[in-house]
Amino acid sequence: MLPGLLLGWALGLRRIWMVSLAPVLTASLVAVSTLVCWWLHIDWQIGVFAVAVVLLVGAVLVLLRTAARLWPKSFGWPPAEQSAGTAYWFALVASGVLLTLRYVQIVERPGNINQGIDVPFHLNLVQQIIDSGDGSPFSVRGLMGESTGFYPQIWHALAALVAEATRLPVVEAANALNFAIVAAAWPLGVLLLVHVVVGPKIVALLSAGVASAGFFAFPFTVMQSQKSDFGPLFPYMLAVTFLAPLLMVLATIFKFGKTTPVPWPLGLTTLVVGLSGLVCTHMSALVALVGLSSAFAAMAAARSFRQLKQQRSDPFGYLQWIAFWISVFAFGLVVWVVVRPWTTTWDPIDSLPAAVGSVLLAAPTHGDVDWGLAVLTLLGTALLIGRPTERWFLASYGGAVMLYLVAASVPEPLARQIIIGAWYGDPPRLAALLPMFWTVFVGAAAIWIFEGIAPRYRIKWLVPVGIAAIATSAIIWPTNSQTAPGREHTYSLTGDSPLLSPNELDLLKRLSAEVPEGAVMANNPWDGSSTAYAIADRRVLFPHAYTGSNADRLLLAKMLNQATPGSEACAAAKRENIQFLLDFGDHFIDPLRKEVNDFPGIKVPDNSPAFVKMDQQGSAVLYRFVGCDL
Repeated sequence: MLPGLLLGWALGLRRIWMVSLAPVLTASLVAVSTLVCWWLHIDWQIGVFAVAVVLLVGAVLVLLRTAARLWPKSFGWPPAEQSAGTAYWFALVASGVLLTLRYVQIVERPGNINQGIDVPFHLNLVQQIIDSGDGSPFSVRGLMGESTGFYPQIWHALAALVAEATRLPVVEAANALNFAIVAAAWPLGVLLLVHVVVGPKIVALLSAGVASAGFFAFPFTVMQSQKSDFGPLFPYMLAVTFLAPLLMVLATIFKFGKTTPVPWPLGLTTLVVGLSGLVCTHMSALVALVGLSSAFAAMAAARSFRQLKQQRSDPFGYLQWIAFWISVFAFGLVVWVVVRPWTTTWDPIDSLPAAVGSVLLAAPTHGDVDWGLAVLTLLGTALLIGRPTERWFLASYGGAVMLYLVAASVPEPLARQIIIGAWYGDPPRLAALLPMFWTVFVGAAAIWIFEGIAPRYRIKWLVPVGIAAIATSAIIWPTNSQTAPGREHTYSLTGDSPLLSPNELDLLKRLSAEVPEGAVMANNPWDGSSTAYAIADRRVLFPHAYTGSNADRLLLAKMLNQATPGSEACAAAKRENIQFLLDFGDHFIDPLRKEVNDFPGIKVPDNSPAFVKMDQQGSAVLYRFVGCDL
């Protein structure tokens, strides 16, 4: 937060805007500093990052102050218009407390590891950044053993900073970062959204903040996992929290909302700075920003054209209008077409009527319905439909709804590729875009109840009781990890845990004393052995279920147990420095996945002289590999 606060201050932001944009601006500082260090071959770590923050913030401060003196109307923004008063801080604390309780319900203990299939990759990349000093998007190359590759790394770089600053192990550092995302970054964005759309009224801010802890679709669904089929999506979760503040910057540039419009040069500068952090956190978030802002950008274009007609502008004015809006929409189109994987992994999960119904009830992807939140969301939607000044916000919400409905109910492959390919056609990822809008609807409904019904009938207790009811349902409603379908105890460490069992964890914690630094352990990444690098700082052959394209690693996956001196397998083992093998038996995260059988070379034959047992805990075994020394 602190680096982002400094950068926001240098940009000329104040109060609520500076605080709400701090997380994404921190990400931008991480993005720029890691790329510069990678280019200059400087190790990136917390001390270097601190120096980079000072230099970058200083450069921005000098440039913006110079620009403000030369063009005061373009880079000045009255701070008095940016204050939400004590209502904002009270709502932020209330939402943070509820989100903290929900987070603790799910994670249970600081050292618990999420049991999803993508967790080893995310945690291992954090360890790779710490060990290599490369926090750039290219650090994934060292982890996967490949010569090329680009992977948005901001979540992992931030987790590495947390680990270095606190001396926490990687697992605990990652959980601490996720806690900050859930309990701070998420409500900060939500409350800015309410402030701009509805206004700085305490009942709206407080109700929306409380509601932010109660929706099934975000942030907790993407933080959890569902065996080998879904997540957890830590980087995507962080990126979604960035969308609300950046969307509001765009809205104010286009002169929407209940705040003084930001001068477009200052707004554009802030947006460009924020986008560097967004892009390096998750590429699909940039596509989401385009999709959520396209409708109100078109409304702004139409409004500005009407103004030109009313002012009877000369032809040059129309040419400027054409050039500007062609540039805006061309940029959006390029982003939509280019920034996407060319595949759709997930299929529809509902019929169109069922998908529409789940959106209306604020319970997409088969989440249980919280009727209190559902009623308030519907009421708030109806209220905003009747207000012309908020139609730009409804247009943005309509974009999010359309994306989810395509993901949830449209089976046509080409349509899914064109419209939702950036999200792999995954319904939960698109559902995660909806709660930020629902919180605003809850805030609008609360204002109507407070200013309409309660005074008319002198029911003074209605609002506090209603807010208390929402808060209670947010905590006890079955959206927690114990009852959410398919996500039971996703952080619990038990004998039935899909990724890592207690015996396996105990063995991994002894590896640092048994395996020399630099040695590599062969493993099947469809079990918990792939977490060894993050937990014990000892490298494994496959740090992720995606095996990559490294020819040596793929050869060893098939032939390591057949290696003999002078063979291709031994040559590959020498290049990869294979000295040990981790065997977790048949405890796979998803035994029904055919991919678990893609590693026949990792199985230890009975009585094989090529493998010497070094340690065992339950069915988890560490072997020394000596097959190339015989």
